[in-house]
Amino acid sequence: MKILSKHSYRNSKIALIASMVGAAGLAQAGDPLTLEVTVGTDTSPGVCGVDTTLTVDPGTDVNFCYTVTNNSGDTFETHTLDTNFFGLLLDNVAQTLGPTESFQFNDVQTIGSTTSLLADWDAAATLPSYTVDDTLTFDFTDISGTGTALGLGDDDEAGVTLPFNFTLFTLSSADITIGDNGAIRLGTLSAQIFAGNQSVTADTGNNLIAPHWDDLNNGAGGETYWEVQGVAPNQVAIIQWNDVPHFGIGTDGVTFQIKLFEGTNVIEFHYSDVSFGDPSFDSGASATVGIGGDAANAEYSFNTASLSDSLAISFTPGPPATEAASNSALVVVNAPDIDTPQSSLDFSQNPDVVDNSGNLEIDNLGTFVLNWNLEEQVAGARQFSRMPSLPDPKKPDANASAAALPASAMGASVPTKPAVQAFLGGGSIAYALRPFPDNPPSLTRIDLAAPAGVAVVNASTDYASTFAGDFYGNDYNTLYALSNAANPDLRLIRIDTVSGDSIDVGPAPATGTETWSGMTWDRTTGDMYAVSTDAVGSSLFTIDVNTGATNLIGAIGIPLVIDVAADIDGNLYGVAIGTDELVGIDKVTGLGTSIGPTNFDSNFAQGMDFDLSTNTLYWATCFDGGNCGDLRTIDLGTGNSTSVGQLGGAIGEYVAFAIATDVACGADIPWLSLATTSGSTDPAMTSNVGVTVDSTGLAFGDYAGDICVRSDDPDEPTKVVPVNLNVNDIIFADGFDGTN
Repeated sequence: MKILSKHSYRNSKIALIASMVGAAGLAQAGDPLTLEVTVGTDTSPGVCGVDTTLTVDPGTDVNFCYTVTNNSGDTFETHTLDTNFFGLLLDNVAQTLGPTESFQFNDVQTIGSTTSLLADWDAAATLPSYTVDDTLTFDFTDISGTGTALGLGDDDEAGVTLPFNFTLFTLSSADITIGDNGAIRLGTLSAQIFAGNQSVTADTGNNLIAPHWDDLNNGAGGETYWEVQGVAPNQVAIIQWNDVPHFGIGTDGVTFQIKLFEGTNVIEFHYSDVSFGDPSFDSGASATVGIGGDAANAEYSFNTASLSDSLAISFTPGPPATEAASNSALVVVNAPDIDTPQSSLDFSQNPDVVDNSGNLEIDNLGTFVLNWNLEEQVAGARQFSRMPSLPDPKKPDANASAAALPASAMGASVPTKPAVQAFLGGGSIAYALRPFPDNPPSLTRIDLAAPAGVAVVNASTDYASTFAGDFYGNDYNTLYALSNAANPDLRLIRIDTVSGDSIDVGPAPATGTETWSGMTWDRTTGDMYAVSTDAVGSSLFTIDVNTGATNLIGAIGIPLVIDVAADIDGNLYGVAIGTDELVGIDKVTGLGTSIGPTNFDSNFAQGMDFDLSTNTLYWATCFDGGNCGDLRTIDLGTGNSTSVGQLGGAIGEYVAFAIATDVACGADIPWLSLATTSGSTDPAMTSNVGVTVDSTGLAFGDYAGDICVRSDDPDEPTKVVPVNLNVNDIIFADGFDGTN
C-alpha cells in the first residue's frame, strides 16, 4: 500500500509517500521504536537515499526519508513527526504499525541553506497497554468447595455471564466462554478453545485470556469451577482448573486459576500445581500463557517451561502505549563566502586630476558562485563616526587565538528575504516579545518613528521565558530567540514574524546557573552572539542557528549584562543593569569594559538592538519606578540614554528586541566611479573592480564615502568598504604661505 500526496511548505515542495516495508536491517536491539533518516537527490516516489550527510548546490530538491520501525510487541495507530527545520510534518496521522513492521515517510524539500536536521517521531497505540508482573504475591483462592462446577469433558466449553462487565483491550462484556483447555474468551458464550494452542500473537482478535492453554482433559479427571466473590463495584470473578490432567499422559493434573477484577480490569493468574509428571509438558512447556485482544496482545510465554508452583502473574491495563525515536541528518549547501580584504580605499591627489588606478578586490572564499552588486554612499548620509573594529575571526589572517568558532564554519546559512516595509510613522521596523503585561506573551511589531503604535502579531505560550533574540542576515521573516522556559534545558527557537508560529531548533546550553539575556547578529563576521547572566557573572557565546549549539567565548567579568547588540562595524555593546552602565564587549575574549552610566535606573529584562541604517543603538528599557517600555537611544561614547517615547503608549516589557534594517546605501558619490556595478565570482577566485577618483572642481580637503558590496553571501549580505580622498592644497605645496 502506498499513499501519495503533495503540499507546499513556504518556498519548498513536499512529496508524501507512506509505505509498509520490511524491517530487516533497521531494528536496534533494546529500542522499542527506531528512526532512520537518510537524504538523497533522487525524488522518485518511494525512493530512499542511503546517506545521512549530503552536499548540494542551493535550490536542490532533497529527498528526506524517514523510516520508523516497531521493535515492540505493541501496535501503533497514530504518528507524529516533528523537525527543527521544517516544523511539524505529521500530526497524529493514522497508520497501523504492527510489531516488526516499518513505515516510510518521504519529504522532498527545496534546500537553500545548510540544514542540520533533528527529527523526533512519536508513535501511539489506540489500545490500552498492559503491564505484566510476575513478582506478584501468590494468592490462590481455592473455590473447589464453593464454586460452580462446569462438568466439562475433553475439549468442551461452557458459557457463563458475569454480574459485571469486564474490559480486555477495547472489548467490554460480561459474557465469557470457559474452555477445558485452560483458557477463556471474552465477549461470547459459545467460542471454541481448541486443543492445539498457539501464540497469542497468532490468536489476535479472539479476546483470549490464557493462564495455561494446552491440550487438557477434564474428562480424564479433575474439574473446572467458576465463582464471583465480593460486592459491587469491587467484585472478583474466579475461574479455576482443579487437578486437570493433560490429554494422553495419565491422571496427574495441574491446578491454577484466573482472577478478573471488576472496575480495574486487572487480570491475575495464580498457579498452585504445574506438574503433570512429564517434563515435556510440565511448567507450561507445551502451553500458551498470556492475553490477546483486537490487534494487540501481551504474551508471557509460549511453549516454554516458564511456570512454577506458587507463581502469580498480573496483567494490569494502562494508557495506550507510546514510544519515541529520534535521529538526524545533515545537508550541507554549497554557498558563497565573500571577503573584501581592503579595510579602505585611500586616495591623495591634486585638484583636477582623474585617477583610475584604484581597485576594489572581491574574494569568494566559499564553494558556490558569488553574485554581487555595488552601491555608493556619500559621507554625511549616515550621521555617525566609525569605531575601530576588532580582528575578524572569520578571515584567515585575523588574530583569532581566543576567538569563538564563527557561525559560517558551523554550517550556518540563511536565505535573504525582502526588507520589511515601514508603517505608521515610516521609520525602521523592530520586532519584540512582550511578556508583561501580556499572558501569554505577545510577538509585537514596532515603528521606531512612532513607538506608541505597537501592533500585536501573535500571542503564544511558546514565547514564555524567552528574553533574547535577533534576526540572522537579512531574513526578517525569522526571529531567532533563546528560551529559558525549560531551565536548565535552554533552547533555541525560530519565530515566524508573519504568522508568529515557532519551531524548536535544539538545545542551547549556557554556563553554570546563567540563563540567556541577549542575542545579536554581527554583520561583519556573520556570527550570532549571545550573552547569558545571573547575579554573579555574565558570559559571551556564539550560537549555531542551525542546531542551537553554543560555543563559550569567555566571561564578560560584569554581572547582570542584559542583552547585547552589534553595531555596523561589529563592535558589541551591552547594558549592565546592576550598575546601570553601557559596556563594550570584546568579541574575541568576551571581556567587558565600562563605557559610562546610562543615567536610567533599569531592572528586569531589557531589549536592545542597532538600527544599522543609522548605527543608532535603541534600548527598550524597564523599571525606573515601574516605567517599563520606555524606548531610549544610547550614546556610544558616554553611555547616556535619551527617551524616544513610550512603547505602545502604556507600560510593557519588551525583550528579544530586533530591528529589521541593514546598512543604508544608494547615494551617489560624485567624485567616484566604478568600472562595473555588478558581477559574479567563482569559488576560490577574485574579482577586481576598477575604481576611478576624479578631483575635478573639488576644493582642497578630505572627502569620504562608502562602497557597499551587496551579495548573496548568506551570512554577510552587505560589506562596506570606506573610500577616502584627500585633495591636496597645491598653493602650499612649495611652502608658500600666502603672506606678504
